[in-house]
Amino acid sequence: MGLPDQNDDVIDDEISTEQPLVTIDGEPYEITEEGSLGLLAMGYVGVMHWRNERQRIEQSRRDNS
Repeated sequence: MGLPDQNDDVIDDEISTEQPLVTIDGEPYEITEEGSLGLLAMGYVGVMHWRNERQRIEQSRRDNS
């Protein structure tokens, strides 16, 4: 055991957030900076979407400053 080599298949943060989240009705799921219990309930995928949205918002704030 130990840390995986670079050649091993490791889940990348980008893999889970390539597809937008949608509701059961097919509508886009709005991800807010505060997050939601629904995102947490989605597990890894929801948390990664929330994390990426927060980073996007923070970067936008830095760009507008």
